[in-house]
Amino acid sequence: MNHWAIRQIGRFLATALLVVIPLAAARAVQSPDDRAWREMPVFDGGRAMPLETLARRVVHQITGSDKPRLAPPSGTETDVLFPDGQPRTFTPSELLLSWLVEPERWQDVAFLKAEDPELREKLLDVPLTGPDGRPLLYVSPRQLDRATGFYKRLEELAWAQHEARQNNEKFEPNETDKAVYALDRAYTAYRVLTYDPVKPAIGRPAFDARVAEVVLTWRDPLEQQLHPWIQAGQGGALGTAVDQTQKTLRELAALWRRPDVTLAEAQPPVAAMVQSSKTLALITGGLRDRVFDEEQTGGMPSSIRGMFNDLAGQARQFARQAAALDGALYDNGPLGPGQRRLRLVPALDPWALEQDRDPGDLTPPWISLQQLLYASPEALEGYPPEQVSEVRGAWDALSEAYTDRDAADRSTRVTDAMQRFADAVRKLGETVGPLREKLPLRQKDESLLERTAYPPPGFARAELLYNRLDAFNRAWLFTAAGLAVLVLAWGKARRFLVGLGLLLLAVGQGFALVGLTLRGTITGMVPVTGMFETVLFVGLAATLLAMGFGLAPLFGPSLVAAWRMTALPSKREEEQQETQPEGKGVLRIPAGASPLRIALLAAEGLLCGALLYVLVLGRFGPGGSPLVVLTPQAAAPTAGAWTGAIALWLVTLGLLSIGLWLASRAGVALLVGLVLSPVGVVRAGPGRLFDEVVARRVLIAAGAAVGLLAYLAACLAPGEVFDREINLKMAAIVRSNFWLAIHVLVIVASYAPGALAWGLGNLSLAAFAFGPYRIVDGARRPPAVCASMAGTILKAMQLAVLLLAAGTITGAIWGDCAWGRPWGWDRKEVWALITLFVYLIVLHVRWVRWIGDLGLAVGAVFGAISILFTWYGVNFLFPGGMHAYGSGAGGQGIVLTCLAANLLLVVFALGRHAAETWSSGHGTRL
Repeated sequence: MNHWAIRQIGRFLATALLVVIPLAAARAVQSPDDRAWREMPVFDGGRAMPLETLARRVVHQITGSDKPRLAPPSGTETDVLFPDGQPRTFTPSELLLSWLVEPERWQDVAFLKAEDPELREKLLDVPLTGPDGRPLLYVSPRQLDRATGFYKRLEELAWAQHEARQNNEKFEPNETDKAVYALDRAYTAYRVLTYDPVKPAIGRPAFDARVAEVVLTWRDPLEQQLHPWIQAGQGGALGTAVDQTQKTLRELAALWRRPDVTLAEAQPPVAAMVQSSKTLALITGGLRDRVFDEEQTGGMPSSIRGMFNDLAGQARQFARQAAALDGALYDNGPLGPGQRRLRLVPALDPWALEQDRDPGDLTPPWISLQQLLYASPEALEGYPPEQVSEVRGAWDALSEAYTDRDAADRSTRVTDAMQRFADAVRKLGETVGPLREKLPLRQKDESLLERTAYPPPGFARAELLYNRLDAFNRAWLFTAAGLAVLVLAWGKARRFLVGLGLLLLAVGQGFALVGLTLRGTITGMVPVTGMFETVLFVGLAATLLAMGFGLAPLFGPSLVAAWRMTALPSKREEEQQETQPEGKGVLRIPAGASPLRIALLAAEGLLCGALLYVLVLGRFGPGGSPLVVLTPQAAAPTAGAWTGAIALWLVTLGLLSIGLWLASRAGVALLVGLVLSPVGVVRAGPGRLFDEVVARRVLIAAGAAVGLLAYLAACLAPGEVFDREINLKMAAIVRSNFWLAIHVLVIVASYAPGALAWGLGNLSLAAFAFGPYRIVDGARRPPAVCASMAGTILKAMQLAVLLLAAGTITGAIWGDCAWGRPWGWDRKEVWALITLFVYLIVLHVRWVRWIGDLGLAVGAVFGAISILFTWYGVNFLFPGGMHAYGSGAGGQGIVLTCLAANLLLVVFALGRHAAETWSSGHGTRL
């Protein structure tokens, strides 16, 4: 290339930079800084989270994508949402704000996911492809509103479901019907999220349902129980309260029948209904207390007491339902999973915070944006009026700045308005905290008050990092890359490729570890509370375990030396030291009570004492109780109960003693081993040791394949299979970090060596089925790689048994603490025991030499199948029971297909082995 061409290219690049940089800067200036908006605390899924997370959830629910690429309405050249008339990608936070402040602009924009051809053609009457021939994926709200065929199909589906229930049959929708349901859910979610109480687009179905609930509760049974006072028209304060409630209820019912009722008309009767029902509940509660007062009543008959107690309970329920009318005016649509609102401030609602609240009551502990903006002073009783007014003014300013797209300073105005609104909401939220402590609660739920408190500044940093990092997708990408490099690690470049593959695997597992750590930081729980987290954890643990086996030549000798160094001095330990093989890389351990060993034993003792204090003496359990009680606790004063309690107590003591000693010794040994490892590697020669690692690359690749399979299953499975959202919707018993770490973490960790053994077992079976058999001493023998893998399979299964046994025993102790019984033959308990027995049987028949390498590989497969049923089958195929914390649905077809293929490989390997060995008269053990 000559100098003239180089100069021309340089000029072109310089010109391009001069044009692109100012354009990029201008674009950056025009885009508002929305950090204040994204980081605002909101409440959803049982916890506070940054608004960005909620935006990602609702946008994905409505559009089917976290960052949808949407097109301007057809037939328009320009639109304020699409200034250049071209499709553009919206961020979730931006899309949420635009939906809230200018919903009318989105009526003709197609953003509701609807890609099923039959749904589009026959039910929605919209085209399948655009002018450019590309398939269309979305429909607009206006198109859906006009689709009479769609709503007719919804009615037909509702009737079909009703008939199926009547006939005790299972309703099976087809693919188009599923698409109809999904589109209806998405549209409902959008309308609920953007509900305008002043001008409701789809009426007030939630309010209508709440009014009906109040009317029905009054008529039956409350009106019947109050009949004597109603008939008499008197009865003091109670009679007055009954008359007032009846009058308010008639006004509310008359208003309810009007389809054109406005928010201003509905607010006064609702406030009156809430007040009269509250008065009625207070009076009936006082009557009940007086009836139960022995000194005043002189021993009133139990039937009379029961009548007054029932009356007070019904009046309290009626008051709770009436109080929910307020929220229904502003939170339109069904309450339940998937119907999200933008909840900004903790609620001053006693019904949402009582410890004995109805588990089925969905009264939210935070109030929505709509309630904050439009509710009457009576509905916001207790909130500082001046701060509420400040929030409303800030929202109006934000809406005005955001929609004023012609303003030259729009970006600055929007950024400032977002900050002002976030500050106003935070000021109100922090003010509400002390006010909640003063609510007239009969029984405070302290844990709920803590979980639903307004969070401090900076609470969202971990979650925002989690959202940005996308750690688990990066984990499977790097793991896949590392696996590919290891598979290609042959020839002269194998040492370099193995090193590169290990590096890629380490980066991938680092991302997975960071992702799980962030999830645990966000929830405050050990990250194994759901199927999504446990699948990821097993993938991470299986890959790290395989890498540990593969890297054993580098670190194994030092860790073994450290383990022996931290043992108690004994004759057996000295014998092991004498029989330790000589070698350049072998570290000799000083025998006897050397100063170093005494120091290490002292460190172990200190660590053991610290753990004992935390578990037994400290008050770190629920309600300030110890985590482990060292005295027998019988559920009933019977001989059988005490026998079981003492047996469990002895097991607990033994397990605690062994666990404390092993944990403290392992901690010290690991630290010492890490210090000694560089010395051992240098003495033995890094090159020679790394050659041994290279020879184990197949083992590492097998573990990486198992980890990759777990990551892909967790990240790519449909949402109904694995719930990937971070939430606190879990059974109360699971909310114990101590037992999650001691029992659940151990049990889930046991699945990792089982999965690794399964991966190696399948690799070994493939070699048995398709590999070249050898002739040794006149007999045909399977490929040599089968024998080399059998040792690692055996070690992995032994580790699985150890962890399964420890997890089962600790589970029994946890069950006794939580439910008052160590074993209840629950599905999960039974299959955990079956899994343990399967592995024990395989190990024992291997120990007595009834099976060989092929039998061990087959046993690894059947052990993994038992784990799969314990883990997946019990939760997905037979949900329910005491342990149904990670339940889900779907995936059965894929799982059963893979299981059948795996069993087919087993049969083929057995057949090939028999044909190769037994047919020649030189049979060998399986």
